[in-house]
Amino acid sequence: RCPGSRPPAAPEAARRPPEADRCPPMQTWIERLLRVPRQQQGKVLLLFTYAFCTAGAYVTSRAIADGLFLSRLGPKWLPLMYILSAGCMIGISILYAQLVRSARLDRVVRGTLLSLVATSLILPSVLEETGDAFAILALLYVLTEIRGGLGTIQYSSLLHELFRGQDARRVYGVIGAGATLAGILLGGVVGIAAQQVGVAN
Repeated sequence: RCPGSRPPAAPEAARRPPEADRCPPMQTWIERLLRVPRQQQGKVLLLFTYAFCTAGAYVTSRAIADGLFLSRLGPKWLPLMYILSAGCMIGISILYAQLVRSARLDRVVRGTLLSLVATSLILPSVLEETGDAFAILALLYVLTEIRGGLGTIQYSSLLHELFRGQDARRVYGVIGAGATLAGILLGGVVGIAAQQVGVAN
């Protein structure tokens, strides 16, 4: 080294105190319990919330559709509804596959969710006007099946898009627990609400 020159600077990692590299206690606890790496926890939380909300919406709409259909029209039309639901779901799946090929997945998911929200806001007013109309109750029943089918397809697509290989297998159970939790919590809430205010409300 030339006389008067400065000594080389220490590497950044060597100058940082050891505490800077330590994870917060909560993150370490989550990592050990769920086996989800710290850099993936944000995406896992978002997909967990998505699974919870979509499953909760399906559980709620399924209970309402079944309750209204059976109470107003009876069980004799259920075989027909099973056939209609299956046929509509096949058509929607084909259309959805074509749409995903020509548009970004996040835009398709966003558009689907907004459409379902708009339908959910409009249907109560339509039901009040039409009462026991078969077409409206059948539409509610079929839309519920479409909601559940598309929710499952989009959940699987997002999981595959955000996680690959071993990562997907590691987080699948954690994210899927959101749907299970929604089924348990909202299933009980809907049952209690139906007894208190009625299915139509």
